[in-house]
Amino acid sequence: MPVCNQNMTDLDVTHVQSEAGMAHFAGSGPRGKICGKCIFWGYSTFIGREIINKQTGEVYTPTKYHEGCKKYFILTEKHGKKISPKLLSCKYFEDNKNYKGIDK
Repeated sequence: MPVCNQNMTDLDVTHVQSEAGMAHFAGSGPRGKICGKCIFWGYSTFIGREIINKQTGEVYTPTKYHEGCKKYFILTEKHGKKISPKLLSCKYFEDNKNYKGIDK
């Protein structure tokens, strides 16, 4: 779903490809890079309170994986919507050296 109003003039194709929850417009980052290759795509959030494992005595906090933009969360302090890892990268793109997913 595009972020922009498509009835406006001078819309760039990359702006139309942007989705709500992105830190900036799609295509404003390095050429040929996608969100899924960025260190900010996908992050874990804590849910609930600490729990003690009765068998091991280990204390842990349950987490939930979110397929959104962590940079969006850093900038707005709100969790954005899930975004596709295939979107063109934005200006906040930072290369993920541990990337093991799809290329395009």
